[in-house]
Amino acid sequence: MKNKKYFLIGIVLLFIAILFFNIISRKENNKEDLIKISLRKVGHELLLTNKDSTSLVLPIKQIKNSIYQLSFQNELKIKPKELIQIVTENFKNEPLLKNYIIKVTSCNNHEIVYSYQINENIKKNFIACIGRDLPKSCYQIETIVIQNNANPLYLWFAIIISIFLFYFFRKKTIVSKTKALNTDLKIGNFIFKPSQNTLIYNQSTIPLSKKESEILSILSNNLNQVISREEITKKVWEDKGVVVSRSLDTYISKLRKKLALDSSVKIKNSHGIGYKLEIK
Repeated sequence: MKNKKYFLIGIVLLFIAILFFNIISRKENNKEDLIKISLRKVGHELLLTNKDSTSLVLPIKQIKNSIYQLSFQNELKIKPKELIQIVTENFKNEPLLKNYIIKVTSCNNHEIVYSYQINENIKKNFIACIGRDLPKSCYQIETIVIQNNANPLYLWFAIIISIFLFYFFRKKTIVSKTKALNTDLKIGNFIFKPSQNTLIYNQSTIPLSKKESEILSILSNNLNQVISREEITKKVWEDKGVVVSRSLDTYISKLRKKLALDSSVKIKNSHGIGYKLEIK
């Protein structure tokens, strides 16, 4: 039943992830289309300033993820002041185009003949060479869209999933540990009750200290396996902020005396390595 529950939770999470990334993918595609539409308007209006209403604005090319290229069928003159006004007017209502760099390059040698940057966080952007008009020639205009490195939607999705997974696995771990601690264990002829720190032998109750109980829990959950001194010490003492030297040997000695009532149960010492609980 529990496995089925976890399986269903996994399916739901997978469905949410697929749905989310599908939405993001559509938004990314829409973003590209909107940017290209704005750039085509820029190209159209630049041609009109050249009294050209018939030649073509060539297809907008996306060179890289955030770089778009505007090209023209015919040569044209470009006045920086008019270019800036046209770009500003066509970009102002598009949220994706708030921070950008405009580069005008020569088709012949691909050198940058004019450029400027707009940053919405700066009250007054300084733009140079506004009055230096570019002569009639073949030009390409590149728009570099400057975006935040992290998409807020991705961040929110990652945060929500991380919180859910942390809570889910933490709860599962706590429940597992609690069950392990509260489960009675049969050790030879003993009944070990970790939750009560006791051993039951022939209806007699043998009290254990908290440390003895913790050590016996570790050994009994790993029957016939050597558990290193370091692992036992870490789980019983160091994880709680306490470092010990000879305490482990003392508690092992006390446990051996209490387990001596059943000759089939032994705590064996693996010299220089650790201890193991054996049941014949």
